[in-house]
Amino acid sequence: MFGRPKQENDWVVLSRDTYGLINNGQYVEAESMALRALAAAQKGFSSNHQERAKALDLLSNTYRHQGKFEEAEPLSERAFAIAQKAFPSGHQDMATLAQHLASVYSKLGKHDKAVTLGRLAIDIYEKSVGTDNPGHASALSYLALIYVREGEFSKAEPLYHQALDMLREQYDSDHRFVAEVMLNLGQLHSKRGEYDDAKHFFKDGLEIEEKVLGSSHPQTIATIEGLVEILQKDNQTVEAEAYALRLNQIKNKIQ
Repeated sequence: MFGRPKQENDWVVLSRDTYGLINNGQYVEAESMALRALAAAQKGFSSNHQERAKALDLLSNTYRHQGKFEEAEPLSERAFAIAQKAFPSGHQDMATLAQHLASVYSKLGKHDKAVTLGRLAIDIYEKSVGTDNPGHASALSYLALIYVREGEFSKAEPLYHQALDMLREQYDSDHRFVAEVMLNLGQLHSKRGEYDDAKHFFKDGLEIEEKVLGSSHPQTIATIEGLVEILQKDNQTVEAEAYALRLNQIKNKIQ
């Protein structure tokens, strides 16, 4: 009698399970679960409720992980539009949704829109919780990634280093967010042809991912593939072959 309505309970459970699937790299299964979560949110909450925005963003998140950015775009836009009405000005969830939409715009080549939203997310975090916050570090990393995609490396690099310094202070050194920024820095150096620096960041990031995610996680596999590519570009044939062999062994185990 005094509990939540069934649809609200369904949304809570389904959204939690969707995040679990995403964290495990099970993106197709997560998409199916997120569709059910959105249906529950649509039944349980009004059209401009903040939980509707979160449900739309959750489904968009599963599409982003699968590279389905055209499918993700309208969902992220709707989520952000609802959030602008549902959340108080400067709410941290607004920053998160702005980052996610910025990421989609960046992948679709809408650079100016992406940068505007990336800067908005940073501004929200700085005003609401200050600079000593994981969300602020994440926002810096998001904006840096947008700049990298446009080849604006000189703008991106200091943002990545700032984010990495923050995350190392806020988390254990083996946290997956630390690894994520390291790998982004590795990609930046690789794009500039700075392969020694790229290898350093990739190897450190890979070490963390293998500890935290395991060797068979899709993100870990993608990191090994990226490291092989860097080693090949740097003419480090023997080391590249060793990592390629390791990669094949992992893939054979999970087939």
